[in-house]
Amino acid sequence: MSVVVRCISLILNVVLGLLSIVVAGYGIILINNENKTRPVSSASFGARFSALGIVTFLVSFFGCCGSIKDNIKFLSSCCLYACFVVFAWEHFR
Repeated sequence: MSVVVRCISLILNVVLGLLSIVVAGYGIILINNENKTRPVSSASFGARFSALGIVTFLVSFFGCCGSIKDNIKFLSSCCLYACFVVFAWEHFR
């Protein structure tokens, strides 16, 4: 793999990982705020939001490992997740 592509992939996965930590943290804040008003159900918006952030963080971590080690399995999981997000975005838009 080209050095430029590897660096771009690594930088984008690190940025995605940091954003996913922010999303998971915001989901936890939402769960905390929902807990003050009513009991939290497992399907609450904050729980879904934090789960999305955690899954995105794991995928970006696999993408970082794949770009560092040139591992096709990790990079393909990152690409499949990105395709899933794009298709879900188009479906629910």
